Order: sequence, then C-alpha cells, then structure tokens
Amino acid sequence: IGTPRYVSPELLAGTIRCDETSLLKCDVYTLGIVFWKVLSRFHFQNIDVNNCLYLLEELFKELNLSLNNPTVNEMNIIIHLKESKNRPLINSKLKSFQLKSFELIVNILNECWQ
Repeated sequence: IGTPRYVSPELLAGTIRCDETSLLKCDVYTLGIVFWKVLSRFHFQNIDVNNCLYLLEELFKELNLSLNNPTVNEMNIIIHLKESKNRPLINSKLKSFQLKSFELIVNILNECWQ
C-alpha cells in the first residue's frame, strides 16, 4: 500500500472504495503530507519548524511509537486515536509559534486531512 506514514486513513484501515472520488480523497490527504514535508524544511522569522516537529515527537514517545519508520499498525493508532485530545492538531501546534506566514498553509493542511 505504500509507505505507512504517507498513506491515507482509509487505505490504512482497508476501507477504501475503488471509485474516483474515494481515490481523489486519498490523494488529497497525501498532498497534505507533502505540504507538511515541504513546510518542515523552511525557517520562518528565524524559527526552526523542527521545534513544531518536536511537539509531535513527544506525542509519539508518549504513545511508544516510532516516528521515523512507523508500521501500518502504529499509523492506525495515531490516525484513529480514540481520545481526540491526544491526536496531534497541526493548527494548535503552529499557532503556538504565532506565525502569520503559516496561516494559509495550515488551513490547506487542515483541509487536506479532513
């Protein structure tokens, strides 16, 4: 199915329908992952975006999961967390840095991952 960390929740869960609309939704989710990867390579207003990633790394440690090469099962745990308060929220993480330059891409990421 591909690299687990880039696969949509529907594909990970095996619930994807093989129609154009469903496959497009998977592609949009993956596009959000690509945007995140691009965003994490830049420095804005002298702030290292890796500081944002640190917050996610902490969550992965708490859940005892691998950040570098998560398995399909580990990705399912993260994507389908029963407690929504434990699920990483990009918006709140990036807003904690109060960077206006991120606002548009954060909105796009949130739309891609809905």
